[in-house]
Amino acid sequence: MRVPAAALAATLAFGATPGHAQASELFDMFQQICGVTHGDSAQALAVADKAGWMPIPDAMMASLSKTAPVENPQGRMRTNSASLMLLFVGLGDIPEAGGLKGGVCAIGSLPPQAGLNQEAASFAVVPKNEKLSAGRTGYIWREDNGSHIAIADEDAAIKADVEKGPVNFLVEEETDKLSILILATVSK
Repeated sequence: MRVPAAALAATLAFGATPGHAQASELFDMFQQICGVTHGDSAQALAVADKAGWMPIPDAMMASLSKTAPVENPQGRMRTNSASLMLLFVGLGDIPEAGGLKGGVCAIGSLPPQAGLNQEAASFAVVPKNEKLSAGRTGYIWREDNGSHIAIADEDAAIKADVEKGPVNFLVEEETDKLSILILATVSK
């Protein structure tokens, strides 16, 4: 799941509007587009389109597509006076899921927005996955009657839980250049 963050970081070459936006703006967009749709690419794009997001220009999408090993990568963007937000969706390999593929829905912001780790924790409502690399916060869960149930992060446990229903991976990452929230959903 690290690749979408790297892919969005590649867009820095295209520039960003200076300023600082509220962390809740990025998180609200994440919930409205990725959270509500459970990371489904077509649904996420439809929500973004209805909200007025624009397709990412072909040159930028080509750059993102080269660095992101996802199938059918698509993207949208939205700007305001304080930030550039990018939506990236597709089907990709989820390393934390033992090589299984899953739908990926990522929203990033240039410049970075602080405080997303608390909002991600409130969304996931499960303990942090401590095995992710520095600078990233992650959570793994499956849903059961609307509740989030934490699952072990070993490949065998994840594969067993996928048999019970979709397994969700939420990763929050902040760098000095961008903030990103990534939801990957793996199902059988």
